[in-house]
Amino acid sequence: MTNFKYPKAEKLKKNSEISLLFEKGKWRTNGNLRIIILKNKPTTPVEATKFAVSVSKKYFKKSGSQK
Repeated sequence: MTNFKYPKAEKLKKNSEISLLFEKGKWRTNGNLRIIILKNKPTTPVEATKFAVSVSKKYFKKSGSQK
């Protein structure tokens, strides 16, 4: 079976990175799925392109839980 997990180094762990992503990132929405992308630019202090996937708790009850 293929392993679809991200390496630890690629995961967003710091609150500052997550906040920056939500504040400065570009949003794309399709139905209940939202993707936030933050590209590396001179105006944003990120090392590489970052992205996150967000879903509504209204439709996905376990969306805030982590394993």
